Amino acid sequence: MISDIRLYTVDSVQDQGVQMKSAYLSSTPATGLEILGNKVVKFLKTTRGSDAMDPSYGGNAFSTPQISQEYLPKFRMELENDIARCTAYIKSSEFKHRSILDRLARITLRRIDYDPAVRPTTIHIYLEILTTYRNKAKVSVSHIMG
Repeated sequence: MISDIRLYTVDSVQDQGVQMKSAYLSSTPATGLEILGNKVVKFLKTTRGSDAMDPSYGGNAFSTPQISQEYLPKFRMELENDIARCTAYIKSSEFKHRSILDRLARITLRRIDYDPAVRPTTIHIYLEILTTYRNKAKVSVSHIMG
């Protein structure tokens, strides 16, 4: 069985898939769909270029120090680019580990929530992760700016 560090846990199971929420680091390893959710969140939240061993790892969208309503289209474009790079990175990683049966099929950006009146400025991203066995996870990623 393949396992990994648990960053997110399954919150609830619904007809549409699995809802995940942030978790404290625990000694219980993540397995299955949780591993994919954790990999996606870690990739997106890691600033591109900050990993000395792999400078191309990570995303650009969350590295902006502030956001406004006018910046949302550019943020969305950067996030979609990050998701595409994340998908390619995970698929190439899975290819190297032939023991993984249920592989990543795609990551879909479902929604971006931003309320300029809320302080501190927070942006919420909602993603859907689909595997080759048609398993789904709905993952929300929150980011506090500045």
